[in-house]
Amino acid sequence: MVRLKLFLATIAISGFALPVLACPAGKVHTVITNTTVTRLPTGVIPSNPQLSTQRPKRPKTSLIKAISTATPTPALPITTRRAPPISSPTDVPSGGSNSSYMAIVDKWRAAMGLTSLKQDSRVESNALKTSENSGGSLKHKIFPGSSAQVMAPGNPDNFESVFVGGWLCEIPTLPGLGDACRTLSKGWNHAGQTGHAEILTSKQYSKIGCGLALGIWTCDLA
Repeated sequence: MVRLKLFLATIAISGFALPVLACPAGKVHTVITNTTVTRLPTGVIPSNPQLSTQRPKRPKTSLIKAISTATPTPALPITTRRAPPISSPTDVPSGGSNSSYMAIVDKWRAAMGLTSLKQDSRVESNALKTSENSGGSLKHKIFPGSSAQVMAPGNPDNFESVFVGGWLCEIPTLPGLGDACRTLSKGWNHAGQTGHAEILTSKQYSKIGCGLALGIWTCDLA
């Protein structure tokens, strides 16, 4: 018997968090960017106190210039967030970051023909704090020094699934992904959103830092 899993992710821009519903089988993700509000396929959230959210009959996601949210079913959620200095679930103990994530980031950016991102200790610390403060849910918060953020539920061993299958495969036609999404995106329902992939492939960022705590992966960019 096949067991379907849904995920929850949220997106926020300029300090705003917007819940969006995406149904990844056992995972959810969110994206946040510190950019001008842009209308994306699944929803838009302006970079001002007024946000707009889409809540379809099924868990979907809304984007704010590279920010999206999804909702999980008894499974794992994912989230992403982006914003300027302002201020989903798995049983993984809270703690330090897992530096091995950089090998995965470097591998896929190279495959896509993108310049490498520098692992930044401050950005990494910000990402970890967001995960630690999340309470095991998709709660976004951008700290000074970070410009964009993506979140997703996970564990120390599934970063590639989150990074590629959960986020990059929102746009499976990206150069360099090949047929990787056929396997890595299994269990994920992107609900038409592309914000996470757009943030992670944007040329406006040069630094990245990721942290895992309380079953939540968070990656900040600057």
